Amino acid sequence: MPETSPTASATARTFAARLVSTLVLWALMVIGLNFRLDWPLMVIVVTFGLLGTWEYVRLSRDDPGARAYGNLVLFVAVVYWAAASWAGIRSSRMVSHFRPEAIPFWIDLGSLLLIVHGSFLLALRGPLEGEHTLRRILGTLAGFAFTILPGAFFLRLLFFNQAGAHLLLLMIIIVKFGDMGAYLIGSWLGRHKMIPHISPKKTWEGFGGAILGSCVAFAGMMVFDGKLLLPLNWLSGFGFAVLLCLIGVLGDLAESVLKRCHGIKDSGYTLPGIGGILDLTDSMLFAAPVAYYYLRLIS
Repeated sequence: MPETSPTASATARTFAARLVSTLVLWALMVIGLNFRLDWPLMVIVVTFGLLGTWEYVRLSRDDPGARAYGNLVLFVAVVYWAAASWAGIRSSRMVSHFRPEAIPFWIDLGSLLLIVHGSFLLALRGPLEGEHTLRRILGTLAGFAFTILPGAFFLRLLFFNQAGAHLLLLMIIIVKFGDMGAYLIGSWLGRHKMIPHISPKKTWEGFGGAILGSCVAFAGMMVFDGKLLLPLNWLSGFGFAVLLCLIGVLGDLAESVLKRCHGIKDSGYTLPGIGGILDLTDSMLFAAPVAYYYLRLIS
């Protein structure tokens, strides 16, 4: 009987842990869908949003001078999610087939002004430290742009129309099936490195697997109940799947850039086989705004 190599065994264990974590998360989403409750889905989105911001702040924990800036990012995250949740709940009481302004953009703009003004006020507290101060300010703004600003688009999808929860689930499934397809095909057939200086394990074969996985996910959802995915049809839906897959890959690589610059492998250890919250949501944070505007465009 052939022996299993340590690398293959480790890959199998990682895949199994990743699969279990993913299935648990999907189960929570499906429970919310079956009971037609926006509340559980909103709680999951907000919880993951706050944890993702917290993980981002922890990336700079080795810089004592960045602590106040990190606290500012967390404060703005709490304010932002509270305002977005309030707006979403208020909008859910309305009967409408299309609610593009469920989360009004004044919340985004107000939060942006709060973090811009706050970061420069923090810089006025004492003597400037040259590039260190500038990096802290820019890191604060990047935390808002990378973890907070895209987050409300999860809620915008949730409250997009009367079947918004299914559109949110579709976006998540398309992106995560793309991740799984890339992992499976890349581990099995991957030979040609994609961007080795950023993510050594990603291959062009895995990239093709990601597109295949995303398209399979969309087709499965359409066969299950395509009426719940309006305004998407088969043609616009496959375009939707491919586009989200491409943007999701970019989001995954963007987080790889952050982790490499900070010299870490995972953003955290919250989810077995996956890593931290940002390791799970990086691709979706990039995909959610694109999904929202794509749906608005074809509506």
